[in-house]
Amino acid sequence: MPRPTPPAEGDLHAPVLVSLSLDPVDVVTIGGAQSITVTARITDDWSGVNYMSISFEPDVGSDQQISAGLGGRISGDQWDGVYQSWMTVPQYSAGGRWHLRYVQLYDNVRNSDYLSSHDREWEEWLRSTPIMNRFWNNYPQHLYLPVVGR
Repeated sequence: MPRPTPPAEGDLHAPVLVSLSLDPVDVVTIGGAQSITVTARITDDWSGVNYMSISFEPDVGSDQQISAGLGGRISGDQWDGVYQSWMTVPQYSAGGRWHLRYVQLYDNVRNSDYLSSHDREWEEWLRSTPIMNRFWNNYPQHLYLPVVGR
C-alpha cells in the first residue's frame, strides 16, 4: 500500500529499530561455530528501510566481533517490517558475555542513525528498545550473549 505524500521538507528522519530478538540465547562454540537468528522490527516514516547492521563484541577486550545485516523481510512492508538475518559465532570464540557494540540504520534516501555502546545516549536507547528474550542485563546496561567458547 503506498504511503501518503511526504511533507514538503521531505524525509528527514532515519529508521527506528522497534524491537530486536536473538535466538538461541545461550551460545556454545566448543563443538563448532554456532549460528544466531536475528529478528528485528524496523520502521521508517517516508522513504522506507534500506539497511541495518548490528555488531557484538566480547566483554573480555578481544578484537573479535560478530555482526548481522538487514536480511530478508518476513512480514510487514518497507515502512514497518520484520526482518530476519543470521550471524555466526566462530568455534573457539572468546567465552563470557558479548555486548551489543553498535546499531546502524539507513532509509532509502540515506537518512541514517548510528548508535554505539560508547555514546552518551546508549543506555537510554537500550532502555527504550524492547529487547526480546533474556538479553537484558541491568548492570552495566548491555544487551549481551553468554558464550561458552573454549
